[in-house]
Amino acid sequence: MNIEEYYDKLKKERKGKSFAFLAERVEKSADAPYGIAVARPIEPDDVVVLFLAGNGGKGKHLKEYNGYLKKVDDFIKQQKEFEGKSVRVCIAVCDIGEYHRPKLARDLLYYEAWKATEYTEADLRGASDVVKEENLHPMYIKDIYDLAIKPKVEAGGSDLRAMRYYMRTITAVTHCHGGYVNLHMEQMLNNDLEEKGFNKIERDLIFKRIFSVNYSPDCPISIAKSNFVCIESAQDDHAQYQSQLKEYFQMNHTDFGLIMFPATNNARTFMCAQVDKAGVEGNPKRKQELLREEFGVKYYGYRDVDPNDIGEHDFLGFEKVKNMSKGAIKLQRFANNVLSGSVRNSLKQTKNKLSLTPNVMRLASETPKQFAEFVKAFIKGQKEIIQCQFSDKKVLSAFMDWHQNCRVSKEDEL
Repeated sequence: MNIEEYYDKLKKERKGKSFAFLAERVEKSADAPYGIAVARPIEPDDVVVLFLAGNGGKGKHLKEYNGYLKKVDDFIKQQKEFEGKSVRVCIAVCDIGEYHRPKLARDLLYYEAWKATEYTEADLRGASDVVKEENLHPMYIKDIYDLAIKPKVEAGGSDLRAMRYYMRTITAVTHCHGGYVNLHMEQMLNNDLEEKGFNKIERDLIFKRIFSVNYSPDCPISIAKSNFVCIESAQDDHAQYQSQLKEYFQMNHTDFGLIMFPATNNARTFMCAQVDKAGVEGNPKRKQELLREEFGVKYYGYRDVDPNDIGEHDFLGFEKVKNMSKGAIKLQRFANNVLSGSVRNSLKQTKNKLSLTPNVMRLASETPKQFAEFVKAFIKGQKEIIQCQFSDKKVLSAFMDWHQNCRVSKEDEL
């Protein structure tokens, strides 16, 4: 059964509910025209890089999934230190079905983080039971968890050492909605660990063994239990409920290159001022021109945009793009170092001897020069936080109210 037939089979079985399965790259053939196939089962000892892309929508989008998968797979294969070693790179292929609303589901997780149950009740008022279930506990996320994480959890049993070994063998890479999926799987793992008898301290020790690299995450990162590394552009305003600091940067269009913030619980954020080099670091701004005029209305835009240019929200590591700023290039290097370093550490693990878990600083900076850049980014981050704290709060609050309300999406009407 090829991947398209497998997809159709699951869609028919779920009858409108969401579903997901894992896929990995193969040689192109008649059965795999896009070079992507259903992944073989994850074994407990497998070293895995799991890519969680956006929500996937309701279509197959296999070509697009293969594009994401190829970027990660090629990056891992280009690391000479991994030659001859088994590192599996998989992507979660998702279909959100008829009842899952991505924006609503993310909002509900934000409300949970804020302990604002009244917002949850308001947003779900009048919704059917299946809509409530598919947005509070989506089936496609359970599918991903059961396929990628559950085999390792079952192998670890109630043995703390074994569980810490198995949880260090997987690294997640996410983009946007994938960060939300990642946090949901953390909650599922926490529940499983609790059922197996692990206390709070032991669960924390297990979560400290898990790393993920999250590009432009649209989720409440403050509730992360694992090493949740965020890679963002200050000018990416996709997430409606972004931090006050990020709103401050967007209001002032601050040009700071690259900064890093102190940890938010277990989340660590690296941020560049802007991915696109136009208008920052001394580069000229793009010029808006009159594109057309219809019925007396003038439409302005940019004519000098290369279709290969990367946008603020579309930013992903692994390869340079010509319109990237110096800050974005440094950000990309740190992100790639964290990913390759996490996989390197996974390969060092044995059941009899657990290799020490590195911290984010050691993963991100592999040379003395990179360490100096890391420290510089941290100091600049502290300065920007102080400047934000002493800014005019009335002006910032007014901007935030306008900015958040103007981006309310209608995609999730029940």
